[in-house]
Amino acid sequence: MRSEYGTIYCKQITTNKVWSGIHWAERSRLKDECRESFSGSQLSDINLFSSPVCLSFTPLVPVGKRMFDTSNYSCMIKMIEDCLVEGGVFEDDNRKFVKQILFNPAVRAHDSGFFVQILEVPAFDINGLILPNVA
Repeated sequence: MRSEYGTIYCKQITTNKVWSGIHWAERSRLKDECRESFSGSQLSDINLFSSPVCLSFTPLVPVGKRMFDTSNYSCMIKMIEDCLVEGGVFEDDNRKFVKQILFNPAVRAHDSGFFVQILEVPAFDINGLILPNVA
């Protein structure tokens, strides 16, 4: 089974912040910043995944910065997912290609960003759950 990984360093905002009224221009600026960070990351050199994938995201939070609840990073995860599609890592972020997204709790790091792991997944049942590949 194929697995690729890399780190995307970018400013973090939480879903709470978005829902409390971030202006569209700020969202656009953050998306541009995310795209720029992606293009400079190890992930930008990955060949297209042709099989469905599972995406795993771990927020990286510097010492002295607040660590939010895991789901509060969801808006940034969506931006990164869009950058992965735009960067040619996988064809689309629809349910045909992205079978599962894992939101991991934040960890301390030197820089703000996300550790991203992309796992190729060979088999799913009708509910989209990963099945073990047994012989």
